[in-house]
Amino acid sequence: MYGQRTLPQSASYELLSNMVATQIIVWEIAIGWRNATPPYAQTNDAFIRRFENAYGKGPEATSMYISIGGRLKNVISAYNQISANMAAHSDAIPSFTSAAQNAAPTIDLKPNGNGQYSAVVTDSNRVISGYSFPRVDGLTFSTNGNVLTITSDRPLDNVLVAPTRNRVNTQGHPFFVWYNGSYQVMLGSQADPSYEDLPVYFRVRAVNPTGSLKLVKTTEDGKNLSGWKFGIYSDSGCTNLVSGPQTTDSTGALSVSNLTAGTVYVKELGHTDASVAALYTCDSANPQKVTITAGATATVNFHNRLNTGGVKLVKETNTGKNLDGWQIGLYTDAACTKPVSGSPFTTGADGSVTVSDLSVGTLYAKEIEVDDPYWVCDTSVKTVNITAGQTATVSFCNMQYGKIQIQKAMETVGSLTGWQFRITDSSDTEIPGSPFTTDETGLILTGKIQPGEYKVEELIPENSLYSCTSENPQTVTVKAGETAGVSFTNALRPGRILIEKVDIRGEPLADAKFLLEWSKDGSLWWPVEYTDAETVREGFCFNAKCVNGTLTSGKDGLLEWTGLHPGLMYRVTELEAPKGYSLLTEPAFEGILPADNLTVSFRVVNCEIFKLPETGVTSITSESTYLSCYTFVDTLSKGLSYNKGDVVLEFFTDAACMDSVAKWTEADGKFTVP
Repeated sequence: MYGQRTLPQSASYELLSNMVATQIIVWEIAIGWRNATPPYAQTNDAFIRRFENAYGKGPEATSMYISIGGRLKNVISAYNQISANMAAHSDAIPSFTSAAQNAAPTIDLKPNGNGQYSAVVTDSNRVISGYSFPRVDGLTFSTNGNVLTITSDRPLDNVLVAPTRNRVNTQGHPFFVWYNGSYQVMLGSQADPSYEDLPVYFRVRAVNPTGSLKLVKTTEDGKNLSGWKFGIYSDSGCTNLVSGPQTTDSTGALSVSNLTAGTVYVKELGHTDASVAALYTCDSANPQKVTITAGATATVNFHNRLNTGGVKLVKETNTGKNLDGWQIGLYTDAACTKPVSGSPFTTGADGSVTVSDLSVGTLYAKEIEVDDPYWVCDTSVKTVNITAGQTATVSFCNMQYGKIQIQKAMETVGSLTGWQFRITDSSDTEIPGSPFTTDETGLILTGKIQPGEYKVEELIPENSLYSCTSENPQTVTVKAGETAGVSFTNALRPGRILIEKVDIRGEPLADAKFLLEWSKDGSLWWPVEYTDAETVREGFCFNAKCVNGTLTSGKDGLLEWTGLHPGLMYRVTELEAPKGYSLLTEPAFEGILPADNLTVSFRVVNCEIFKLPETGVTSITSESTYLSCYTFVDTLSKGLSYNKGDVVLEFFTDAACMDSVAKWTEADGKFTVP
């Protein structure tokens, strides 16, 4: 199974060396100098050393060298190779795996600080380097010696992994067979080895660690500690709630467990009693950023002070819409670098937000400018006078524009990148930035533009393989604060190959079968198949009569393949000629469809086949002629001899077979040239 299994010829010293090496190992097993079970380790090297010493010095080496004829120099290398192959048959598996799927151990991956999870395990059996790992979504495996590194880009729950190792399969095939022989043969192989994939199993788990949060609420007067509501969010904008709202108890405390380790934002959401909420203002940062540590409890404190005054911040727009969600900051300095607690403040649905519990004095209000292509924000700094028990009012007005979004699509395949579109206004003037170019997703998004009507036109490059199947150009109406969307779909232009099959008189020929094949680079060719799809596909056509790339001409002599994928190479070969006509010996067409119209149209002319009598000799005097339309003859002046059954055709001076130079005819029992 591992050594030489056939008796070599005496002159084949390499095979003879393999046989000697095989017999040495057999003898070592027989006399107990090598284990008879995997990995078949050697226990005594005395015998193989004799062969190593055969090429050394001294009487013993000289005698051994003479006895083996000095020709078996490859015995040692063959011996080492067979020993290595036998050792590879070991049933040892990686120490962190199981041979049974239901007993697969679990390896836990931990966060590695790079947004991933990983684990490094060591194989004490030192066989992991011989295993191949399957492709598992989200997991990567790398080995270095007997160390395996596992990395995941997401949390996982007991994902089964089954690496495999290729080894000799001995099931049902005896490895060594003892039998008696006339030439001292002790062991032999009765079957060629087969190989199998040996799977092992382990599971991978990557779980986010969790921790806890304790919140303590205090107020300026030490009262009303219960009933305060808090939300725990995963983002600083407090839009993604992960826990809550939670409510404080009579001591002002609340606890939350099983929070995923990482950063959270804790935000005070008010009080269950609106009258109590009106008495206080949160004096702490709100929300607050908190780091949750695995297995630990993080603490955060919120303090409220009593109200003293307030301000109503009002947002206005030129359209009277989109009033909520604007942020306005309140500061204690005119440079707006020192915000008050809770600043900035966000407007509600009516465009206002009231800030209470402000200290008496002068504050400064400034809107937080947004990076939005629709809006021009009022960024002026406004002075606010806070009076005890009173609510001041300050307003900001923003101007809103619109934009256009163009989405490019393909009916089948094709890049969405780099397509250009021209946008003009009602006066047919291109807007700044036009023409615009699509990104890799086929998207174009303009900047701020005035509301009104615009014309969007796709600029198709000359000789492009694609055509626009949508209305082009299209008119869109842009409204303030909105995105006017328009989409354009392109499809591959279908290619076409048309063959007109005729005889030398231009008459149509039926029953000519042609094969159309396609290739990407001309190295491999496949027959074009029929598809009933409405879109152009690689390797297909729209002619339902096409079978395995072939069409047969009818009475009109026409063959047509439509709906061909542009940009590919095509080859047209005649498989069967009409009865009584010659068959083309070379492809009728091989190349790429022209980019301007993606159409190849040509005429294929076949000549009739004539027969000579049983014997005959004749000659043609001509420097160059064409035989059977496509066979070039340049030695006709030397004379041509034909036997019974030879095919003789008409000769022409042009490849189109239009000008006849000579024709074989029968006269007096033989063919002559007219």
